[in-house]
Amino acid sequence: VKEIRGASRAATPSKAQKLTEKKTRIKASKFIPRAKPAPKPKVSPVAMLPPAQEENQSIFSGLLNGLKGIASLLKNISALLGIQFIFKKALAARKRRADALALKREREKGLECDDPAGLGKNITTDSLRNPLKEGDRVVFSYFFPCMRCYNCIRGEMGACKFRMGRIPVNEWPVCNGGFAQYYYLRSPQFLFKLPDEIDDATAAPINCALAQVMEAFHIAKPRFGDNVVIQGAGGLGVNATAVAAEMGANKIIVIDGQKPRLDLAKQCGATDIITLTDYPTVEARVDRVMELTNGIGADIVIELVGFPAAVEEGVQMCRMRGTYLEVGHISPNSMVSLDVQKLVANQIRFHAIQHYDPWILPNAVNFVQKTLGKYPLTDVISHKFPIEDIENAFRTAEWLGTDKGSVVTRAIVTP
Repeated sequence: VKEIRGASRAATPSKAQKLTEKKTRIKASKFIPRAKPAPKPKVSPVAMLPPAQEENQSIFSGLLNGLKGIASLLKNISALLGIQFIFKKALAARKRRADALALKREREKGLECDDPAGLGKNITTDSLRNPLKEGDRVVFSYFFPCMRCYNCIRGEMGACKFRMGRIPVNEWPVCNGGFAQYYYLRSPQFLFKLPDEIDDATAAPINCALAQVMEAFHIAKPRFGDNVVIQGAGGLGVNATAVAAEMGANKIIVIDGQKPRLDLAKQCGATDIITLTDYPTVEARVDRVMELTNGIGADIVIELVGFPAAVEEGVQMCRMRGTYLEVGHISPNSMVSLDVQKLVANQIRFHAIQHYDPWILPNAVNFVQKTLGKYPLTDVISHKFPIEDIENAFRTAEWLGTDKGSVVTRAIVTP
C-alpha cells in the first residue's frame, strides 16, 4: 500500500510544479503567432442584382466601382433628366398644336350656315333684350371675354386674360376686322342697339374713345368739384373733356400742341387750355396747372397721347393723394423715368386702363343721346377718306414715331 501511494504521489505533480508550468506556458504563448481568422468571402455587387438584370451586370459593376463610378452614374442621371425634359417639351408643343387645330376646326364649325351674313339662330334681341332685326345698327365691344376665368366671374370682363381680339384670315375662313363688308361677332359677346337719332359719324367713337374714357373715370371715382387735367385733345381727349364736364368737374384743363384741337376741347367743356407753344417747357406747364388750381394740383390727371414724356410730366401735376390715369400707351417699349419716392411721398394713385366692362357701352350710348347738340363731338371726325384712298388715310393719321403727333383727331373711311 505504501509503495502504491508513493508511486501515486510521484506521478501527480505538486502545486509548485503546476504553477511553474503555467507561467512557462504564458511566457511561451507570447512568441507563438496566432492564426488569422479566415477572410469573409467578397460578394460582388453584381452578384446582388436580380437575375432579370444579368445583361446589365457589367454596366452596374462599373457604375458602383468607387468614386469614378458614382460620378459616372450622376452624369448619366443628369443626361437622362435632360432627355426627359426635352421629351416633355416636345409633348407640350405637340399638344399646343393639336389644341390650336381643334380650336380652328371648332371656329369653322361655328361658322357653318346657309346665308353669308345675318342674325344667329334664336337671336331676336340685343344684350338688354331690346328687339333686334336685320338692318338695325348696333354698337359692340371689339374684344371678346371668355366668361369662364377668374376675372370674368368677378364681373371684370375688360380684364379677361383670355379675351380674344381679331383673328387673322389665315386662321379663320372669314374676315372679322375693319374695312370689310361683314364683321363676325363671336359668342360670347355684348351688343346694343343704336337709336335712330345717332348717326354713323357720331356712333363711330362710342365703342373706343368714349367707352374707354368713361371706364377710366369710373375707376378714378371723380367727385363733384374736382379739378381735372387732360393730356391730349385728340379723339380720346375731346370725349374725356365732355365726360368730365357732365360729371361736375370744376376745372377742366386740356393740354395739347395743336390749336384746332384745343378750340374743339373748349367747345366740349374745357375751362382752360395749355398750348405747347405758349408753355414750351415741362416746368412752365406744371406751374400753370398749379396756378390754375390755387397751388393744390389736379385731383385727376388723365394721359391720352401715348408719349412717355407726358407721364413723367403729368404725375407732377397731381395734388397730394391725387389720381393719375394712364390710357394712351398701347405700344410696347414705352419707357419712362419716374422717381417712385415722389409718387410715394405724394401718395399718387396710379391706374393703368385698357378696355372696359360691357355695361359701359349702353351708358356711352345714353351719354351721346343725352348730349346731342350740346357738345360738337361729331367734329372729332376731322378727316374722311374714300376706301380707295385708305393707304393715304393711314399715313395721315399715323402718330407713332413722330414728335408732333398727328393732325388727325379721328378719321373715317367711307365705302
